[in-house]
Amino acid sequence: MHMKKHLILFLLLTSYNIGFGYKPNKSDSLSYQNAYVIAQTKNQLAQAKYYNRVPNSDNQFTALLGTLITGFIALFSAFGIVVYNRKVEIKKNLLSQKEEQQKQQRIAAAELIKKTAEGFHAITWILWIAKITPKDFDENLVIDHDEKMNSIYSEIAGAQIILCSLSKSLYDETKEIVNRLYNYDGKVGKIASDLKNESLKSEVINKMGSLWQEVYTYSLELPKAFSEILENQIHKS
Repeated sequence: MHMKKHLILFLLLTSYNIGFGYKPNKSDSLSYQNAYVIAQTKNQLAQAKYYNRVPNSDNQFTALLGTLITGFIALFSAFGIVVYNRKVEIKKNLLSQKEEQQKQQRIAAAELIKKTAEGFHAITWILWIAKITPKDFDENLVIDHDEKMNSIYSEIAGAQIILCSLSKSLYDETKEIVNRLYNYDGKVGKIASDLKNESLKSEVINKMGSLWQEVYTYSLELPKAFSEILENQIHKS
């Protein structure tokens, strides 16, 4: 609209200078040709004045275009920063969640191994008595051991359920350690079943004492075995 106004003004000025700007008097001795030249001169002067008053449209357009481009660049840059920060924040949250999940898995696995170690300690203790003080080894000792192991097994089962819900792979890898505990305790129970037979009591106690070294040696390797399981789990993740 603004450019239209300028264009109309320009046309009016041009028309005025050509058609009405020069009116020769009757007494004027100039020829018509001279009058035409004067009119053209005035027309050129009017155009010069017009262009001096009106800013260069090309420069205006270039400046406007540059401003718009700069604005769009700033807008897209700000948008890019927002998107990048959002991605970084999401990545941090996912990493934090993963680290928290791994932490909970390690805690659950450690609790399971702790209960399993208690079971190994109970077995090595009764086998130690059979080895070092065989006269103190009797059926009542075996009964007390069975009650204690039943309580430990209940806690182990609960710990396995929790661990399995957090990490199936950790549950599978620790299951071998737990099964080894069951197997050793099963041997103790099988040997002790002949304890009621008085003629076999001495043989039973000797077998119990002989089993102590094997169980004790394995129980000493328990922390290392558990550490290797956790390291393997970290590499897998």
